[in-house]
Amino acid sequence: MPRRSRERSKRDKVLAVGGSALLIALLAVGTVVVARGSGPGPLPPATGGEPATPAAAGGGGIGGGSAAPPSLPGAQTWSNGASSYVFGTNDGIDYAEPAFSSVTGPSSPQAMVKQGGLTLDRVWGWDDMSTATITQKVSAANNSGMTCYFMLGAINDLAWMERTVDLVEPMGCHLFEFGNEPDQYNSAAGQSIAKYTTMWNTDIPQLRALSVCSAAHACLFGGPAVAYPTSADSSVGNYPSDLAHFLGQSAAAGVRADFVSYHDYPCYGYTDQSACLTHTTQAFAQDQDEVLGWEQQYYGKIVPTGISEYNFDAGSSTLSNWGGDSRFMYDWTRTAIEAFVANHFSFAMQFTSLNDSGYGKLDMFSDSAPYEPKAQFYGIVSSVEKYGGPSTLAVPSPLP
Repeated sequence: MPRRSRERSKRDKVLAVGGSALLIALLAVGTVVVARGSGPGPLPPATGGEPATPAAAGGGGIGGGSAAPPSLPGAQTWSNGASSYVFGTNDGIDYAEPAFSSVTGPSSPQAMVKQGGLTLDRVWGWDDMSTATITQKVSAANNSGMTCYFMLGAINDLAWMERTVDLVEPMGCHLFEFGNEPDQYNSAAGQSIAKYTTMWNTDIPQLRALSVCSAAHACLFGGPAVAYPTSADSSVGNYPSDLAHFLGQSAAAGVRADFVSYHDYPCYGYTDQSACLTHTTQAFAQDQDEVLGWEQQYYGKIVPTGISEYNFDAGSSTLSNWGGDSRFMYDWTRTAIEAFVANHFSFAMQFTSLNDSGYGKLDMFSDSAPYEPKAQFYGIVSSVEKYGGPSTLAVPSPLP
């Protein structure tokens, strides 16, 4: 299928060829409000069994409670040990215009993000984007005062990835994520973590060998950006999850990730806001603990680890019902960041800034002029201020 069928938005996923099976699965957990984002669908079934440790991977799992992940280059340590990179966002596919990268000026979302002190921007890149579009997105990250974290979407096109790294690395992008949600809707990888990992093991050495990556600002490559940290497809073999398979097989091939990423939408389908808030704190901690344990088991050490996409819900009726509730969005965002700080996440990026994701419900700015910030933006800003970040904004009362 074409590239846009591999990395579908929630809207496109149910319209894609073969999407009827997905739609049935989504309907099984409740009414679907289709969201234009990259987040996961209903939770996958739990998997059991003990992981099989490849010969090349050493160590035993210790869990996240025994050690904190190290920092990514450029991250600062704020008060209470908070990594400055947990105050990030996404600049994803632009489902409508205007979008985050195309609106400029002294009161634009870019200017507001800079004043708010947000720190890390996951910039999405695809092979059907023009050079001008990619450049505009990277420039928006720079103009906003955020560090560029670039997602290489077309992992089946090495030549495109090489050209793109050559383009954006001199612009300040040194962190590269290989693909997006290989455990969901990635036809180039055959919807198989095994094929994704094979591409990683083949392509990452060639990307690391690029001249721009061997210069003073070395490139770092990470993944696998799975939709669920515990998802497991039929190709994992004796591994307990897709992510564990990636770690074990990349270790065995000698092509280890410089950082590990995954996605988390902990309240998909919830009907009670209080329960959602409680579950969010627990889920973020438990998922991280699982991932760090696998890193220790298969890599023999913990690497910088974080969530490259998060929000409370990716596209169930819960998103429609609560996405416009200012008090809830503010409180949920602060709860999420508290969990990231308490558990020493290396990075975290909210989904999303202004791309008409989830028909605007997932965006932290309104999609029409003057593109006013929403409550979730101020939730991040207030957390930046709490932990000593550079925000110069006042959180309004009442919330917008």
